[in-house]
Amino acid sequence: METGKVIQGRRIDHADIDLIRGLLAKNPGWGRKRLSLELCRRWDWRNGMGRLKDMACRSLLLKLARGGKIQLPPRQARWANLQGGPREVAIFHECQPIESRLSDLQPVVMETLETGHAQLPLFRFFLQRYHYLGHKVCVGENLKYLFRDRQGRILACMLFGSAAWKAGGRDVFIGWDSVQRQRNLFLLTNNTRFLILPWVRVPHLASHLLALMRARLPADWMNKYGHPIHLLETFVERERFRGTCYRAAGWIHVGATTGRSRNDTHNTLRVPVKDIYLYPLVTDFRERLGVPKSVPAGGGRMKLDSFDQLIRHFRKFADKLPDRRRGKNRSYTMADIFLGAFSVFFTQCPSFLARQKEMQRDHGQSNAQTLFQIKDIPSDNHIRQTLDPIVPEQLFPVYDAIYESFRAQGVLDTFRGVHNTTLIALDGTWYFSSENIHCDKCSRIEHKSGEITYYHSAITPVIVAPNQNQALPLRPEFIVPQDGHAKQDCEITAAKRWLEKNGEFYQTGNVTILGDDLYAHQPFCRRAALYGYHYIFTCKPDSHTSLYAWLELLSPGQIRTITMRVRNKRQHWENRVYRYFNGVPLAEGETPLKVNWCEVTITNNAGRQVYHNAFVTDFEITDANVSDIVASGRARWKIENENNNTLKTKGYHLEHNFGHGKQHLSSLLAAMNILAFLFHAFLAFCDQNYKFIRAALPTRKTFFNDIRALLRYMCFPGWDIMMAFMRRGIEFGPQEILPRDA
Repeated sequence: METGKVIQGRRIDHADIDLIRGLLAKNPGWGRKRLSLELCRRWDWRNGMGRLKDMACRSLLLKLARGGKIQLPPRQARWANLQGGPREVAIFHECQPIESRLSDLQPVVMETLETGHAQLPLFRFFLQRYHYLGHKVCVGENLKYLFRDRQGRILACMLFGSAAWKAGGRDVFIGWDSVQRQRNLFLLTNNTRFLILPWVRVPHLASHLLALMRARLPADWMNKYGHPIHLLETFVERERFRGTCYRAAGWIHVGATTGRSRNDTHNTLRVPVKDIYLYPLVTDFRERLGVPKSVPAGGGRMKLDSFDQLIRHFRKFADKLPDRRRGKNRSYTMADIFLGAFSVFFTQCPSFLARQKEMQRDHGQSNAQTLFQIKDIPSDNHIRQTLDPIVPEQLFPVYDAIYESFRAQGVLDTFRGVHNTTLIALDGTWYFSSENIHCDKCSRIEHKSGEITYYHSAITPVIVAPNQNQALPLRPEFIVPQDGHAKQDCEITAAKRWLEKNGEFYQTGNVTILGDDLYAHQPFCRRAALYGYHYIFTCKPDSHTSLYAWLELLSPGQIRTITMRVRNKRQHWENRVYRYFNGVPLAEGETPLKVNWCEVTITNNAGRQVYHNAFVTDFEITDANVSDIVASGRARWKIENENNNTLKTKGYHLEHNFGHGKQHLSSLLAAMNILAFLFHAFLAFCDQNYKFIRAALPTRKTFFNDIRALLRYMCFPGWDIMMAFMRRGIEFGPQEILPRDA
């Protein structure tokens, strides 16, 4: 036997084999259970509650015996059923059809079945009789649940057991290696059986039960076994099921099995392919499963918590970018060229490099050197020519490094919406237009007059939250003509590409996509669900005529209405009327997507309507969450006000023609401009002096006017020194408004 082989999560070597053989020889009358218990005591092999891992040890012994390493004593008891499990014994049970709305059954009661529970035989019978996989015995740690409606009728069974030893899609998603997996696999559990009884026909019941379960299981597992569960998994047979209820409940599809069995040592046995779904129970599940915090995509683990570290990371990254220049034309490094362009956007000063050249000439140093680490300042034309061939996606590792820093420092935890999900808002925006200048990457509008407008646009995703004024930009997706496509690219197609390229990267297990009415589109909603995302999209009557026609057929009492009187952010009283209905067809057709619809109407004390909107979502809407769903849906406006409008009108001049080029220059400069905005967002959360100064000055414009003036006339040795200088020069106001660290 190979030394150090891991079986049942325990490393077994020659000494362990000799111990087992010795115990068997010395105690010929022992049965398998007696042997297992003795080994557990000698190895001190226990679970989190201190109990001996008897069943795991017996499985280990069986595997050793099958491998010819030991010879076990004969079984002292045998199942009557030679298939390896207890014989099915019919149990009388009610099977009257249950066909109704979910609300008619609520509240659904979730019942835990411990050893000796009176309902355990019925639970086993249901799984044996009605589940396509049947049921034998439970080995190892497990939890069993029965679900009843408010009348006490049994609706469903759910069983959780040990996680799969290996699963490629799961293991890649977690990011652990074999050692981490072997050490921490017990922190996962597998939903091995989920059975809704065949006479129960209730829309949305399955996803509702999964939601009840995930709220209950962590505490039940801790109480029973003394250790937590951080991640749920399940395997859905592709040829039988589509996994709809798991997707609707927020589970993440991470791949599929290979169609091989764990017992298929010779690669000859074919079994059905199964889709793998996961549900993280905590946001930092990877760290809790022993995986070090993510490495930024640019390579190298970095702790980014200051402006200087960001610039160093940017410079190191830019030095590795492809350089297509030849000969004497390479006197400036790629890092100097990239940081030169970036410094213009960061300072919001188009003439920044020209002023710094003058300062370098007159004083021997400049802020371009001390703040942005630019050794030699290139000309504007040289920057444009060098950057034109570079695709904007080359900048994404820097976006990722800042995103990772936000996550590591807990900033993302402050951006939460309905059901504690991260809200990612999608929207398209123009960043260049002209009637004369154009390139192969331009989109175009042909007017009736015959004139043509050429333009560039992009999807600019941001993380938002109802309680946050700031928006955090993510990787953009540029709307450009696609190879092999005759039609012009458009916003919704680019949004689908964004999901395909970035869906897995930003999927933390609990994310909601926000979008305007354009995104309330059946194919896009299905695509969002495919990548495990929830969604809340604006839904207007003019563009969703069939949905609103369907709603009009309902009687007034069928649409739930709730009225609230609350104070708004300005502490003014307002009246809010919420209406909602679950299970509305989004479009016409034989198999329309069912969504959940809600609307809100807000009036002030004078009775004047100040806001009205409607949304569709995959979240089941209830009295308890309708206001949170609406608040999260309304947070979408921040992508326009706090991101796109800020980029266009608050000093970033996104629509200004900084350079168009012949290939990718316009898109690359737009990505760099958005990156500058992301740097500022980073400083707003992670730089205390920056945060203080921004709060003390009246507007963003005032702050950047001061920055430009200081950088024109003074040279600062470093960013922190400049921030400290500004802070000392400001009259801060009453002491009580100062931050604690001031």
